[in-house]
Amino acid sequence: MSHLKVLGLFALLVLTGCAAPARIEQMSINSSSVQAVNAPLKKSIGVSEVTGGKETNPMWASQVSSESFQRALEMSLRNVGLSEPLLSANRYHLTADILLVLTP
Repeated sequence: MSHLKVLGLFALLVLTGCAAPARIEQMSINSSSVQAVNAPLKKSIGVSEVTGGKETNPMWASQVSSESFQRALEMSLRNVGLSEPLLSANRYHLTADILLVLTP
């Protein structure tokens, strides 16, 4: 009987689903959510480094990886006209460190 309980608990854990990593599209903004861009900063900010992220463990809670957040930050800056795709083409280089991820 004990083996059936363990097997049932294992099946319940598998059926409840796994954690998924944060999606880049949900972390980035688009140009329609920004009213105006400061002209001197247009196409001048590039993301050089993001640290502090954590990879998602499928059996635990979702996390935000440094790589995913960097891609979302780069996409957001490009979407609002603040960044060139090539880092060296940007006048300013932004570094970010993820200190805390709040989940709803």
